[in-house]
Amino acid sequence: MTLLLYCKGLLHTLNNLHYTYILNLHLHLHLDLDLDLDLDLDLDLDLDLDLDLDLDLDLDLDFHLDLDFHLDLDLDFHLDFHLNLMHFFYFDVVFLIYLIS
Repeated sequence: MTLLLYCKGLLHTLNNLHYTYILNLHLHLHLDLDLDLDLDLDLDLDLDLDLDLDLDLDLDLDFHLDLDFHLDLDLDFHLDFHLNLMHFFYFDVVFLIYLIS
């Protein structure tokens, strides 16, 4: 009978396992972006318009754009996930004390 109680307590202990999981993930992302944009726009427009009014329009447009863009991005990402298996032998100890006494 005592051995039956001990086995029953041991099975109960095995059914009450507690789990904790650990995962360590470290991600380092470094993004270095250099953007050099050189835009030359030449617009030459000749417009002749005849109305009752004589209008002669000559339009020269020179457009120049320099754009320097620099992006330096450092990203550190940490994720901790823990894995730990714990087994509690409460019933084993109780029934071993019972058997000894």
